[in-house]
Amino acid sequence: MSSWVRYACAALLTSAVLSSTALATKRIVLYDPDANHEAILNIALWFDRYLKSVDPTFEFQAVQGRETFEGLAAAPDTHFALVSSEYLKRDTHVPLTPLVVPALGGDVYYFKKLVDLGRGGETSLKGKTIAVTLTGEHGETPQLHLRALPHHPDIDTTGAILISVSKDVDALLALSFGQVDAALVTPSSIEVVQRINPAMSKLFRVLSQTAPLLRSPFCATPRAPTAERRQLVDILMRMAADTNGRRAMQVMGFDSWLGFEPGMLEK
Repeated sequence: MSSWVRYACAALLTSAVLSSTALATKRIVLYDPDANHEAILNIALWFDRYLKSVDPTFEFQAVQGRETFEGLAAAPDTHFALVSSEYLKRDTHVPLTPLVVPALGGDVYYFKKLVDLGRGGETSLKGKTIAVTLTGEHGETPQLHLRALPHHPDIDTTGAILISVSKDVDALLALSFGQVDAALVTPSSIEVVQRINPAMSKLFRVLSQTAPLLRSPFCATPRAPTAERRQLVDILMRMAADTNGRRAMQVMGFDSWLGFEPGMLEK
């Protein structure tokens, strides 16, 4: 092989390596079962479309299990995560740095309502079944949500049996069909059932609601350099002005991003 051919081959190989490095995927993982999983495919679709329109190296992926999330979060190509605030409050195996938080009307918090079918005057749930969204592999978060309920003298949840479901709409359907005595759900999931079955939704009675819960922060993994973190925050801040970005935000139930402050998790 002539020296010229060897040089040309080396140049092509170097170019291929550089191109591969330049186009390396930067994965963003969503892990938040309290998000609108009725439309989880649309969330991933619109979020991914928006990100790729501004930087084709970004890849958005949604997961539901904690173990799946932690496996992906530890992968070399995962740079960011949009993750449940309840997950961040626990001792986790994945070091994450919150950057920004979703907000609706300037509010970074949401809440869940405890509802039943309003049969009779009794409101005690002592020893009864409550359907809740499973946000952890071992059901830790449903317990956290239940403890977040404000004290109400007429509602006793002592010994309540928590029935885990994959999404809030399933909890309401279980309640509608008499499979559970109550459900702990987001207001938006009640609106979904109102559209599906208006007659049934009229039977829902709100017993109480949780204390404020922080919306899922957008976090950086240790593999995301400072410049890349700034780039992504800028991309998110411009999200509402883009058709695809705005659709993703609407499906997830927020309209803007606010900078994360440590005290937000402590509320």
